[in-house]
Amino acid sequence: MVEFGIALLSQLFVWSLFTTGVILHLYCNYCAVRCVTMETLNPSRLRILVQRFCESSDNTKQGLDLLSVNRSENLFFWNLSKLSNFDLGVPVPNLHPAIGE
Repeated sequence: MVEFGIALLSQLFVWSLFTTGVILHLYCNYCAVRCVTMETLNPSRLRILVQRFCESSDNTKQGLDLLSVNRSENLFFWNLSKLSNFDLGVPVPNLHPAIGE
């Protein structure tokens, strides 16, 4: 009877250590990926950059630097379906009214 109780406690201890280790590992990986500032554009960062460019009406174009674009990228849920509204092969003035001015 005592052996069964020790085995159960040992199994519970191992699973709790495993769960704690996995959660700690995921958190450390999240922090490490958050620290990376990429100098290239993937579809998510390109969407953020184009969206901010089109939304900014002043000539300063604030928020277009690499650090702010990288910080705005979602790390968990990638939504590539928003890229489907890009038109390829059209003249630049047709993309946005402010660009053609």
